[in-house]
Formats: sequence, C-alpha cells, structure tokens
Amino acid sequence: MSTDIIKELRFGFIGDHPLAGMGEPWASKMETTHELLRSKGIGGILTLTEDDLYGPKHIDAGFLHFHEPVNDCEPPTQEGMDRALAFIGQCLDQGAKVAVHCFEGRGRTGTILTAWLAKKESLSAHEAILRIHELRWHTVLTPSQRQFLSTYLGDSH
Repeated sequence: MSTDIIKELRFGFIGDHPLAGMGEPWASKMETTHELLRSKGIGGILTLTEDDLYGPKHIDAGFLHFHEPVNDCEPPTQEGMDRALAFIGQCLDQGAKVAVHCFEGRGRTGTILTAWLAKKESLSAHEAILRIHELRWHTVLTPSQRQFLSTYLGDSH
C-alpha cells in the first residue's frame, strides 16, 4: 500500500490501540482509501464532519459507519461524545478496529481520540492531551476542545 495515501489522509493508529485517526477521504480515492483501511484491519468508520458525504459508500464497502456531526474547530456535545464513544466501543466489541475522521483529522478527530485514550488508559484530560500529542503529533486541539475534554473527563487541569 502506497505511503502517499497514508500521508494524504494523515492516517495513523494511536500507539498500539485499535483506534486510528485520519482526514476525510477523497471521493476520487475512495476505493484506495477503503483498501488501505481494510489492510489495517479497520472495520468501523466514525465520521465527524458536519455533512456525511460518504457514509453510504463506507456502508456499501462493508464498513460499520456512524456519523456524529461536529462543527469545525468545535468540540462535540456531551451527548455527541457519548454516542461517538459508544460506536467505537460497539465496533471494538465486534473485533473491528475503528478509524475516526473529520475534514483534516486534527481537531475534532483529536478530541474524540483524546477522550477515548483518557478512558482507556485512566488518564486525566491534561495527561491524555499530552499523550495524544506524543502519539499523533498533528493533533491540534482548540481551547474550546481542550476545555470540553477537561469538563467531560471531570478534570480541572
């Protein structure tokens, strides 16, 4: 599999965990994207963009798919985070690794990955934010996303 598509998508797992982040797939490269995801053992796709442009294509290609719309540069709602984490949990329970994506795979994606990592590794929001930056260097969390994580995870750091 070409490393070009991996770089274009900013695809990468968070450490050894079965959860990956990426940017939005391109319509012209959807088949290549699906091949990449399958080759990495991905069975579920969580879409965080405002519009779900490719959900039906993911489902038709055999992936589990869930759309939780989040505005660009913003955090999800608490209920939205709960739904996103529940979808990830359902996929993992079925043995499917999960790819989370927004448009660029940085902020909204990073927010979901950070919350999951905090819960998985019993980290505070502050610790999880530091850890996600170690594991996924291009994660960029806005102040509102950081504040959301602190509140959501019950952390005052």
